[in-house]
Amino acid sequence: MSGFWETQRQLPRLPLPCIENSLRQFLEIIPAVVGPDEVREARDLAAGFAAEAAPLQKELERRKISTDNSAVDSSDYPDTHWLERFWENGAYLAGRDPIAVNLNVMINALDDSSNTQHRLERASWYLSGILQFKDHIESGRLSGEQAFKKPLCNAQYRKMFSTTRTPGLLSQGGDKLLVTPESKHIVVESKGHWYKVQMSPPPSPKEIQQVLQEIEKDSEQQREPAGGIGAFASLTATNRDQWALVRNRLVADPVNKSVINTIETAMFAITLSPHEPKTRSECWQAASHSHSNGIWFDKSFTVLIHKNGAIGNNVEHSPVDAVVYVRMFTFAGEFLNRNAPSHCRFKRMFAVPQEKGIVDVVPKEGGGCSWSRLQPRVDGFLLASQRQGLSSIRTLSYNTNLVVDIFSTFGTTQIKKVKTGPDGFIQMGLQLAYYRDQGYIPSTYETAATRLFLHGRTETLRVTSVDSAKFVKLFDDPSVSVSDKCKLFRSATKTHKDRMINCMNGLSFDRHLMALKMVASEQDRPCPKLLQSSAYKFLSNITLSTSQLSGNGAASCGFSSPTPDSYGVCYCLFPQALQFNVASHRDCSQKDSVRFIKAVTTAMTDLMSCLVADQNENAKL
Repeated sequence: MSGFWETQRQLPRLPLPCIENSLRQFLEIIPAVVGPDEVREARDLAAGFAAEAAPLQKELERRKISTDNSAVDSSDYPDTHWLERFWENGAYLAGRDPIAVNLNVMINALDDSSNTQHRLERASWYLSGILQFKDHIESGRLSGEQAFKKPLCNAQYRKMFSTTRTPGLLSQGGDKLLVTPESKHIVVESKGHWYKVQMSPPPSPKEIQQVLQEIEKDSEQQREPAGGIGAFASLTATNRDQWALVRNRLVADPVNKSVINTIETAMFAITLSPHEPKTRSECWQAASHSHSNGIWFDKSFTVLIHKNGAIGNNVEHSPVDAVVYVRMFTFAGEFLNRNAPSHCRFKRMFAVPQEKGIVDVVPKEGGGCSWSRLQPRVDGFLLASQRQGLSSIRTLSYNTNLVVDIFSTFGTTQIKKVKTGPDGFIQMGLQLAYYRDQGYIPSTYETAATRLFLHGRTETLRVTSVDSAKFVKLFDDPSVSVSDKCKLFRSATKTHKDRMINCMNGLSFDRHLMALKMVASEQDRPCPKLLQSSAYKFLSNITLSTSQLSGNGAASCGFSSPTPDSYGVCYCLFPQALQFNVASHRDCSQKDSVRFIKAVTTAMTDLMSCLVADQNENAKL
């Protein structure tokens, strides 16, 4: 076994928090986000929480013992630690809303140029880089990732390719993940038509380019598919129960079953997009929904090759977290830049470090790149279903307000000069921006990784604290000195850092309380009253959802706002700049992405000015 996979055997299992620890953390946080009446109610209910939760905790303890004894390389993926099945089902597979826009993640190349003339040549090198990354995963040549000088779990890399979320009725267990590692083909969508492309042995970039050209030409010669451009893929943009019923009907027909099976077992999908996004916001919108065209949203990832040469990626979130895909798409872009002709290359905004220990191998011609057109059988039922799908994705795309902004006033270099961590600085700036924009303290989510543990995914880092609430409420008060504002800021960022470490060590409370609630539902037991309280409901209703993507200069990530009354903010950190991707719902009059992104950049500037002024004053003493 290679070093990349051998480290899996060193990883501990995710710890199970004790009831008292989770209760204490919950009670510490709620005064910052709810009123005194809600706090009083929660504290009264907390007195009986330990007794009410005890039988549920015993069930979690039983599951922990069982999963801790499971094999490291168990083929039954969701049984490696006590939380895994709860999280995969509760956060992802049991959800019934469309995954298009709502759940899928967008990852775009950070490129300042289009390339219309050489778009398919550029794309072929990018795709060749993706295939080489797959080979590095399977051979174990990738270098392992670390945090606190400890190895991180690599299990998610096994599900990047040949994975599809298949719909299932919630009454029958909900959606499932279909993983077919033996797959050797991809699928390509062009003008609403679907094609199967054999990719074994690995084809050369020139052979990939030729196949894409042939497919594009063939699609132009075909009639527009019944139901409209891209209509077949739109089936995946509907409510999950609705899509499950449609799929069950379709696979009863041998012809359609074969078509759907070919798509679902593909290593990944490609869309030859007719769009020409010019701004970063337009690129993000196209990667989110492709304007109703051609994304099979259930696929683990789809590469969008736009008409003007821009490249985007749409990722289904349930099997793999975005940061893992960002690594691959960064590798693919840099493989292109190192090996492709100069007229194909990305013009990077920032320098990109190369993967360590990786030697590029450009496949020679003579690979197994052949294609065939898929031809689903269309009847009245399929046409009606496609019309519903198109209506769904158009509604979702229209209602999503996505804005990207590069803030070039300063980056992590300047943030570190004022003696603070970049993530804490950004999060306090977001808290200040939200308070100015909305007039209240938000229930805030920040992604914290738990990959220090076997099959660890994420935990909720609760950014909002009593310290942060006091800081943002007093920041604009002219009677408060710069020195006092900075003391409040540093107290808030220390709390934030402590909570991040707590999360990464598997000792936070959100996932634990969620699991207790799910056990109660599964076993038809009484749910603890605290988990039905106003404070718990308010805390669970995230109004500011955030995630950091450390800047590597090659890719940016974004996601939608989780609820109608919320903002979704993904931020990328670079030495000399910051990028903010902000999402909101157009049908919520209180939220506006353009207005909020201005509030964010103003808050960052004001916060930096305050810290610099305090630093200069201290230097005089």
